[in-house]
Amino acid sequence: MDLRRTKTALLWISRASPPPYEPRAGHSGACRPFLRGISLALLALVLVGMFLWSTPTEAQTTTVLVKNTGQASNSGVRALSSTFSKRAQALTTGPNAEGYSLNSIGFLFHTISNTSTAGSQLTVTLNEADSSGNPGTALCTLTDPESFSGAGVQTFSAPTAGPNLCPTLAANTTYSAVIERVVSTSDNIFLKATTSSNEHAGGAAGWSIGNDLHYVSAGSWVRTASQSYQIEVKGAVGTEVAVPRDWTLKPTGLNTGDKFRLLFLTPAGYSPTSTEIADYNTYVQGRAAAGHADIQAYSNRFRVVGSTADTDARDNTGTTYTASDTGVPIYWLNGNKVADDYEDFYDGTWDNEANPRTRAGATTSPGLVWTGSKNDGTEAFNITISRAFGGAPGASVKFVRAGRLNGSGGPLDSEQQYTTSTSQPYYALSGVFVVSAQSDYPATGAPTTSGVPRVGERLTADTSGISDAHGTASATFRYQ
Repeated sequence: MDLRRTKTALLWISRASPPPYEPRAGHSGACRPFLRGISLALLALVLVGMFLWSTPTEAQTTTVLVKNTGQASNSGVRALSSTFSKRAQALTTGPNAEGYSLNSIGFLFHTISNTSTAGSQLTVTLNEADSSGNPGTALCTLTDPESFSGAGVQTFSAPTAGPNLCPTLAANTTYSAVIERVVSTSDNIFLKATTSSNEHAGGAAGWSIGNDLHYVSAGSWVRTASQSYQIEVKGAVGTEVAVPRDWTLKPTGLNTGDKFRLLFLTPAGYSPTSTEIADYNTYVQGRAAAGHADIQAYSNRFRVVGSTADTDARDNTGTTYTASDTGVPIYWLNGNKVADDYEDFYDGTWDNEANPRTRAGATTSPGLVWTGSKNDGTEAFNITISRAFGGAPGASVKFVRAGRLNGSGGPLDSEQQYTTSTSQPYYALSGVFVVSAQSDYPATGAPTTSGVPRVGERLTADTSGISDAHGTASATFRYQ
């Protein structure tokens, strides 16, 4: 069964499936249902063990990005209770153009009176943040520690596989670490806070923790100045992901240690009316998740090559370059090279504009593409009027700049703008991949089974929890 087309396999266990059972001397025929149940339960375990596929690995070393847990704590504590069920701490990333990968967020606790039930009571998410540091939309949910202690730093880990990976943390961007008590009991759970504005000296360059804390009271976020919850954020500088040297989508001619990025055109139909760059990133990530089997595990690493009034395309995609670091090559997904590096990507012409690729890696026709940008990757204007995604503020009819492949103007800037009702695709650009010396990796993830392991019942095997750097296009599902 091709898992690229079918993510869930159904196993029907008929009465003819188990071998006939004949009681032997000393065995009662009443044992038959029990033994059949054991046989089918073992079958479910066999299914879980059959998927030994490869999976992506992060190329960077995890390090402390920022923390203030070593600063002197206040004498008071901050309760997580039914009255104050949510608390949040703003944090701001550094200037690295390629962004950052999140590994974990730790909160410093004063007291956890019942460590055995803490996992069922607490949830930690990474959220967007507004200009005041108040939490916005949740970007991902972190995993609880394997066990809790009664006090000290408790570390919540970012997911490493599956469809709900944390996104790349953009440069110079404020996020919010939110901890919520989702179950109210009589147990005491208290956080520590500090009045110190200092961070740990060994953190990543440019990172900081907000000098105020936030909590929900009467349904609204409240800000307390000159105090911060004590947190520790770990991750990696940059977003490189190692892929096997025989990966299906590795461009021809690249060797161990070489880096590259992949580009594709989304389907047309999503109107560029939003002023929030996150909406467009979510859109292209959804297209990647439904695209070529070998990029689905990396869907959250894709970004739109487009600009809003607040965010330029080059900043959104981590493609800002310097004279000493011009970036890495960019290729069409399963296709030819687009540009030698970021400088080449933004010079107004691409090496190959005639043969763009879809999310499935198939050739498609060149034409207009929504970008909201100039050819240098910054916000487009018509004289002084913004032509970025969302159009000019207050305008009754919105116009947005489009690029043109294999035609007049440039791939990012055709020098023409179109009403937002026009149907055009977007460019989706991956994070940085690096070719590994390995041809395979140990698997992570496994299928799960549901249903009653009993004659005449249906068992369902779900493989969506499996990630594979080679993809799952050639994988087969079988049972015995």
